[in-house]
Amino acid sequence: MNTKMTNMGLPSRCVRVSAFGAPSVLKEIAERVVTLPSPLIEQDVQQVHIAVKAFGINPSETYQRAGAYAVLPPLPYTPGRDSAGVVLDVTGGGGGGASSTSCASTSTDASCTTKSASDTAPTSILQPGTRVFTTDSLNGCYAEETIAPASAVFPLPANLSFAQGAGFGVAYYAAWRAFVEKGRGMDHVAKTSVGKELSSSSSSVPSAPAGGLLVHGASGGVGILILQMAKRAGLKPVVATASSERGRRLLRKMFLEDGESFGNKPDVENTKFVFPKGDFFVTGHQLQREEGSQDELKQGLPQDHKFSIIIEMQGQHNLHWDMQNVAREGRIVMVGNKGHSEVSVNPRLLMQTEAVVTGFVGTQPENRKLADQALREEWVNWLEPVVDEELRFDGLEAAAEAHEEILTRKNGTAGRIVVDLTAAGEKSHIT
Repeated sequence: MNTKMTNMGLPSRCVRVSAFGAPSVLKEIAERVVTLPSPLIEQDVQQVHIAVKAFGINPSETYQRAGAYAVLPPLPYTPGRDSAGVVLDVTGGGGGGASSTSCASTSTDASCTTKSASDTAPTSILQPGTRVFTTDSLNGCYAEETIAPASAVFPLPANLSFAQGAGFGVAYYAAWRAFVEKGRGMDHVAKTSVGKELSSSSSSVPSAPAGGLLVHGASGGVGILILQMAKRAGLKPVVATASSERGRRLLRKMFLEDGESFGNKPDVENTKFVFPKGDFFVTGHQLQREEGSQDELKQGLPQDHKFSIIIEMQGQHNLHWDMQNVAREGRIVMVGNKGHSEVSVNPRLLMQTEAVVTGFVGTQPENRKLADQALREEWVNWLEPVVDEELRFDGLEAAAEAHEEILTRKNGTAGRIVVDLTAAGEKSHIT
């Protein structure tokens, strides 16, 4: 008997936000009929109908849900863009290089992106039944079913779970922009396809001097992917900080040579991200110290060591220290700054080192195209998003609780927050 995935036009459940406000507004569970082609995108762009098995929660989605952005989606809406699941159906995909513009209502900036017919996933991965993950959604992915443009659909490697697949998306783009584009971290890589692509596209930018990498706040979804990229690039030494012992334990487990075996995979796989002894250090955010005391972030390194690249998740606390400890012609990349905090710094520090302090917001179409190419050609087979194993959120009804956790992080950060729909018993899509 042949089995196939079908779209019967039957209703499926989704989280529906009918008013901006506290996480409790996510408790409304509604039904919707997901059909192809979606009216949210031009029909000459290939669309993929996906049965969602897990979806990731991003901090930006908590701000959007609260109504904190200047541009917000029209109500009601279903949040989310990062998901993983199984292809149900595919449609569209105009040929001849046609292009169209789509405006995703779930985007935090409600931006429109132009997609050409060539900006699509390989046809081989768009078959019904294929395991995939998405980095965008046309109708929101806090749901049992979603529709994504083919350009935002990627094959899910067999060694990754659906929950891990839902951990790519926004975290990957932030890690790629911070480490590869802004930090110039891949200038240290051996001649891989990604290294060649990057070097040829930015030959006018000097590579970072040898001094290694510091990631301030490395135990979240973005920080862990950056550390994996640094390992791939051969960058050393690497110092990773985490504010909680839970986060530091995760980093030691994943990256230290004498750490516990990570996950349940064979030992040969567990060595993928292990740094040689003396190349990787884990510590806390202990930056307040008396004059002349030892710098705990540099235990195991010379106290005058300066870092080629510093990636900063807590700029409001650490920027001045970063400027004191960046190498000559090094780069400080600002990824996070809580609230609208202001800090006092000494600009002369930058004059002395000729270092660069840079930041970014979002991913523009031209950046995203290169990041997507790198993901398809290289990183999808190398990166392994980490899901917080101690915090489980099962079923659509858990979305509100997951948002609460993102806001408070009472026990620190140790991987991405993901809502799993498989444990809750998803609907069957096979007939």
